[in-house]
Amino acid sequence: MTAKMTYLNTRVSPEKTYENANYLQVNPQARLGEIGRVNFVADYPGITQIMSQLGEVFLHYGSQIEFVTKGPAQNILEKKFGQTLFPSVMTRPDWIFIANAEPFSTERIKKAQLFNPKVSIGIVEQTENTAISIYNLLKAQDLTPNIIFSISKVSATNICKTGSVIEAPAIPVGNIEFEQLLKKDINKIKIEARNALGIKPESTLITFIGRPDGIIYENGGKNEHPTNSLTLKQSLSSLKIIANNHKEKEFVFVYMPHPNDENAVDPNSLIDELPDNVKIMSKSQQEWKEFSSSTSEITTASDLLLTIRSTVGQTIALLGVHESEQTFIPLALHILFKEFQPHIENSALPSNLAILKMKAEPFVESKDNLTEVIEKCLFNKDFQREFRKNQKGQFQEEYYHIQPAERLWFWTMMYHTYGEKRVKDSLLDYQNISD
Repeated sequence: MTAKMTYLNTRVSPEKTYENANYLQVNPQARLGEIGRVNFVADYPGITQIMSQLGEVFLHYGSQIEFVTKGPAQNILEKKFGQTLFPSVMTRPDWIFIANAEPFSTERIKKAQLFNPKVSIGIVEQTENTAISIYNLLKAQDLTPNIIFSISKVSATNICKTGSVIEAPAIPVGNIEFEQLLKKDINKIKIEARNALGIKPESTLITFIGRPDGIIYENGGKNEHPTNSLTLKQSLSSLKIIANNHKEKEFVFVYMPHPNDENAVDPNSLIDELPDNVKIMSKSQQEWKEFSSSTSEITTASDLLLTIRSTVGQTIALLGVHESEQTFIPLALHILFKEFQPHIENSALPSNLAILKMKAEPFVESKDNLTEVIEKCLFNKDFQREFRKNQKGQFQEEYYHIQPAERLWFWTMMYHTYGEKRVKDSLLDYQNISD
């Protein structure tokens, strides 16, 4: 008789902690094997936050972990783990986890295969719907992944719909960065992040994170449709109007460029004659990487986040489940103007993003109403409440997974010990129970 597996109950108060507890409960004689050495590719700060959490869990359960990293990402990891986990020569890994298909990741996989041709590859999805493209890019280079860990049930379902195109099992584990943030005192984070930036508690803080033009590059590709930073420029123009309408308030606009933007634009160059009650803060990408507060902490301290399909936007939406009179969580306004939409990958279109289809966050695709929507996000309580209600509805059920790092560890161990078929059978058991 095949043991029936269940996922973690994804509601706020789960009946179980994570799959491992349930599996051992129904299979008291079961034993999971051991993974000797695990490599985590961490090339950007956001990915580093995820991989470091995974590293902690695998280390806790007895694996030898090693990070394949570069630049400021290594500084972040060294502060957490010391300098002993960064081998100058690639050793023989059993597993290697990646979050993109950029050359840094693919070259590391190829080197790992030289030491262990049977090394298993795991994709850790950082942003909704990106796993499919990562899988296809890797497969085209004969680096076919063994297993995919998606950020939501919706994303896993989309992967499964590809049928024979993607053979690896897709398992929704949730937002690992959100889990880390949830363990912290949100109100304390707000105070510390604002103090680090020198921003007054009463100031209205708006953070723009990501690329300034609306084009989403696929896996490090270059922008073939230059737009003179239109989205960022339009956001600043809207802020100028809003600041003039609310002269009694002080506004601070923080711009945090995307890690791939090596020569980030200076937002001060995009607008003239700002009102006296507006301050723009921008640093070079290098300075932001070395900043003591993480991106998610800075955005949590904000009154509004402006983004273009950012992972942080999903994190903020999940935190919205915990919004209360004592703990304010900002909305994340997703901006993707219609003129940019023909130039982005299909998975990033608004019609394919569950977070927008479920109306868990506001969305703007026209310059004409950007000012109005930003103002509503900041000051209209009824407007805010509508999105809070949606965040606590279907969006929560699809995205809210407790202990995602532990869940990823468990399914990796299942695959490593029993193979792909057992994992797929277990997933089918879960679907039968859920139905």
